[in-house]
Amino acid sequence: MTKPATKSATRESLIGVGLKLIQSGGYTATGINQILDAAKIPKGSFYHHFSTKDEFVMEVIRRYAAGEGERLERLLDDPDTPPLKRLRRYFKDLIATYGRRGGPIAGCLLGNLSLEVAGQSAEIRDLRRRMTSTWHSPTPANSPSISITNSSSFQKSQGSAPSKGVVPRPEQ
Repeated sequence: MTKPATKSATRESLIGVGLKLIQSGGYTATGINQILDAAKIPKGSFYHHFSTKDEFVMEVIRRYAAGEGERLERLLDDPDTPPLKRLRRYFKDLIATYGRRGGPIAGCLLGNLSLEVAGQSAEIRDLRRRMTSTWHSPTPANSPSISITNSSSFQKSQGSAPSKGVVPRPEQ
């Protein structure tokens, strides 16, 4: 097996490969040996960096959440671009990143893990919850323009409240 050049590179390789495999196959279906084979790293190296599969998955979750947080900021945190255009750009990027022609889309790793693992591991459940909550906290630049208009502010700006169940169409 070919070894990455440094301890840090080995750890990063394991996390990167683990992210891809767990996202495509799930936590239960992805074994440590499968990760090691795909990363071309000997088994002892895994246990040098992670004492358990759960500890490893927690690092995978952190990597995934950081990447998705960066995507949110990069694509949605632009006050000069209209909100609808930002959302379209965001979903287009998601499709380009995770979409597969003729195959299933893996979905959100955190959402999938919440169904598959959260009942088994309190640590993973709590970390998944913390990582997801960071996505719900708007950044100062996008909070006013991304927030959903409530009927009273819409009424003030448009002169009347929208009909029940109707969301005003944002300007493009």
